[in-house]
Amino acid sequence: MRFRKSVSLMKGVKLNASKSGVSFTVGGKGISLNVGKKGVFLNTSIPGTGLYDRKRIDTLITDKLGIGKKKKTAAKEEKLPDFTMTLNEEGEVVIENEKGNKITSETTLRAIRQTEEYKETYAELMDAYLKQINAATEAFTHIYKLSADVSATGAHKAGEISVPKGQVFEEPKPTRESILPALEAEAEKEAERFPFYSRKLKKRQYVQQQMEVFYARALDEWEARKAAFEGENDDLSMSLPASASANEALTPDFIEKQIESWLSTLELPVDFSLQYDYDENSGVLWVDLDVPEIEDVPTEKAVELKSGQVKAKEKSQKELRQDYVTCVFGLAVFFASYLFCLSPHIGQQVISGYTQRRDDRSGEMTDNYIYSIVFDRDAFEKGRHKKSEPYAFCQNFRNRVNLLATSELKTIEPYTPADLQ
Repeated sequence: MRFRKSVSLMKGVKLNASKSGVSFTVGGKGISLNVGKKGVFLNTSIPGTGLYDRKRIDTLITDKLGIGKKKKTAAKEEKLPDFTMTLNEEGEVVIENEKGNKITSETTLRAIRQTEEYKETYAELMDAYLKQINAATEAFTHIYKLSADVSATGAHKAGEISVPKGQVFEEPKPTRESILPALEAEAEKEAERFPFYSRKLKKRQYVQQQMEVFYARALDEWEARKAAFEGENDDLSMSLPASASANEALTPDFIEKQIESWLSTLELPVDFSLQYDYDENSGVLWVDLDVPEIEDVPTEKAVELKSGQVKAKEKSQKELRQDYVTCVFGLAVFFASYLFCLSPHIGQQVISGYTQRRDDRSGEMTDNYIYSIVFDRDAFEKGRHKKSEPYAFCQNFRNRVNLLATSELKTIEPYTPADLQ
């Protein structure tokens, strides 16, 4: 049984009572507004035709004003699936659920992209991808950072060497634990580029990613110092007659043995060839260094878009030449530092770098010298060769270089012994 009663309160306003509750109707024929516990409804009709329409309007108003959206959004976020994020070969982010299935629902993906977890992980993935793309270039151009610290070897100048018989190399072999403080200090600087709330995570990730590279570098440098030390001590204290003096040991044969011993253990991320000749009278080591060709320069670089996404892009010709300049001058700095360490009686080095280029007339590949630098031990020890840009550092020494504004290295004539007299 239904119950409904309508009472007119005033013209145009009625009170309606029924089992479902009380409501008010405002208006008259043709158009009226009904307000009750079920909502607000707009009633329209055409008198005499039997045509009418009833539409709820309170939900339309709240939706436009945004009322109640926060609760709905929060509810949706709570229902988001657990997800993982990875990068494919093209550097695109792939989002998968806990079962390893790719999430394809655009609604779910939009909700995931709004979370802090997604934003932080996305930044980490892009940073790792950027480093991955640039790794080849850094290995090619940052060889100078692997240079030895000449002053730290304790090497003496010519005529001042004195090595006790049976002296032991006392520097402890580096361990991952021993290099950790230095690596953490480097990680601290790297993390400063990021917001403070993510720096702790960034620092931890940097240490994890760079530990093996950092350790391998420290180990290589230690082994080179150890080989140089033991080579000098073995020859001076064991291989020579008891009456032999230090100066008698410092002959071209002795220097050659030291260099060959070091080169046999040396590994670099680029191809090279080295020829040398030591003049014991002047204490000058002449070095011809076959450097890589410009075609060996990695051609890709990482570009970060405004959206934060990282893309691989081809380098310009000028960028390739700039990387090449850093590499070949970095090689000169690297070899000069270690060769000074191998013998304290090397007071000066003349390092001339050459590469293979096609002759315009004959079409044959020929050796072309692109720099020749006279490194003095005293000036080298005082320089900041591991922290300076290689080309700029080499400009502190007597040199023959023809570097154009386009970063192209033109052919030069290297120094000869007559030039140093």
